[in-house]
Amino acid sequence: MIKYTVSEAKNVELDDLVVPTIIELNEKGFITAMSCEGHLTETEQAVPYIGFQKDVDIGFLLEEFKKLKLYGIIVTSNTLENGLKCIYFDFGFLSGGLKKSYKYYTFNHFKIELWDKIFEIVNKI
Repeated sequence: MIKYTVSEAKNVELDDLVVPTIIELNEKGFITAMSCEGHLTETEQAVPYIGFQKDVDIGFLLEEFKKLKLYGIIVTSNTLENGLKCIYFDFGFLSGGLKKSYKYYTFNHFKIELWDKIFEIVNKI
């Protein structure tokens, strides 16, 4: 986790892999509210996601992210009850029958490449 200063009054902790993307999105006016680089443990699977403030139009970003051609990635969005908008990056292979040890290696390897690709997209906007 890395501490990121949003404003003088607000510091947040970010997962290491999302830092460049979140900084770039905020600087370009796509104000984020939360994020996760993705985690896989024995008991939990958290898909990578970016959450945005209520007033952010995520339609353009969603279409750009859907162009990702990476290991069967599935890009979806959802508006939460509190109005925040999230874009999720789901690896379809996680629900498949991969051996547990291979699944952990694959997930951790792919999420590094995923965040590199997401940053490339955001950087071009």
